[in-house]
Amino acid sequence: MIKMRNLCSIEDPVVIKVVDFKWVGRVGLVHYPEDRNEEVGYPSEAGAPIGPDDDREMVEQWVQKQQAKQ
Repeated sequence: MIKMRNLCSIEDPVVIKVVDFKWVGRVGLVHYPEDRNEEVGYPSEAGAPIGPDDDREMVEQWVQKQQAKQ
């Protein structure tokens, strides 16, 4: 979830909360599903364990893409 100022503008400072109901579990014990969208650019391979920094890495990738659009 990303806090928005309005429909087209992200709040400053950026506030992001990661909510992941499908892949919930303990870091290192839960694995990425085999049937995921590979266009997303996940930090690890399908079927691999989800690491402790994977969410942060994905948020950073998203932020970089948003900054490139500006």
